[in-house]
Amino acid sequence: MLLLRGRQLRVLRVRVLVLVLVLVLILVLVLVLILVLVLELILVLVLVLVLVLVLILILILVLLLELILVLVLVLILVLIQILILVLELLQLNSEAHSSLVKASTPRYGALEKERWRRSVREGALEEERWRRSIRGGAFQERRRSCAESRFSERPAIDLQTVPAGQEDWLDTSN
Repeated sequence: MLLLRGRQLRVLRVRVLVLVLVLVLILVLVLVLILVLVLELILVLVLVLVLVLVLILILILVLLLELILVLVLVLILVLIQILILVLELLQLNSEAHSSLVKASTPRYGALEKERWRRSVREGALEEERWRRSIRGGAFQERRRSCAESRFSERPAIDLQTVPAGQEDWLDTSN
């Protein structure tokens, strides 16, 4: 019996040992599974964080590029405005220079004075012609209105009823 007991003890020991090994193996597997899940979670979090950081960097780069583009466009517009102002100043300078040259040239000044005098004379002649035409038109109008008023004021004359000695009244020469 003792042998059986020893044998049973050995079997029991083996069974307990196998059971302990299985439990340890299950525990190790559970721990490995938990570790893998934690590592996957950490990996996913790291990947999400990296993705977010990359997106933020891309957004910052795009904004910087837009800012640089806007600054370049503003700089171009400012340079164009400066160029326009410089060209206007050059044009004004050349006009001032040409007017100084014209004013300093005595012959040109005399020619300008003569042209001005001619234009004044022509203007005066034109004004005189205009006055004459108005006077002539007014004279014609006065003559016409006088003639109309003369005829409208006189009664209709029957030449057969004119008394003797009154014939000069019919004379319209004056």
